[in-house]
Amino acid sequence: MSYDYLLEYLKSLKSINPDSDFLSRSRNLILNQPKRPAYVFHVRNQFLNVFKFSLAIGLSLIMFLSLSGKLFPKNNIFVASLNNKNLIKESLKADINIQLAEVKYYKETSAQVTWALSEIINNENNAAITRLLKEKARENDENP
Repeated sequence: MSYDYLLEYLKSLKSINPDSDFLSRSRNLILNQPKRPAYVFHVRNQFLNVFKFSLAIGLSLIMFLSLSGKLFPKNNIFVASLNNKNLIKESLKADINIQLAEVKYYKETSAQVTWALSEIINNENNAAITRLLKEKARENDENP
């Protein structure tokens, strides 16, 4: 294919015209589209942003009211934990539990501590006796 032939072929394709039915349908479809001004999109976006913000504030308010006990006052764990009588009872129970745990720990570890201390003392006594024997042996070696 030569360049001239390709150019002639493209020029012949320029003369192609659409069908009259297609032309009228397309023209009517394009021209009958409703025209919306550009600010409509901005107004819609602003409305959606305001709606999202209002929804977030509303849900936050509902959560705060439910936690503070104003929305569901009978079943609120957060408000019930602020009751002074309940706090005093819980603190007394915790103190007793801590003391009992400490007693159990001391009871379990006292035997181990006693054994460890006795081993240390025995080792120190053995070391002292060994040192004394070595010193006496040296003295005997020096003074035959």
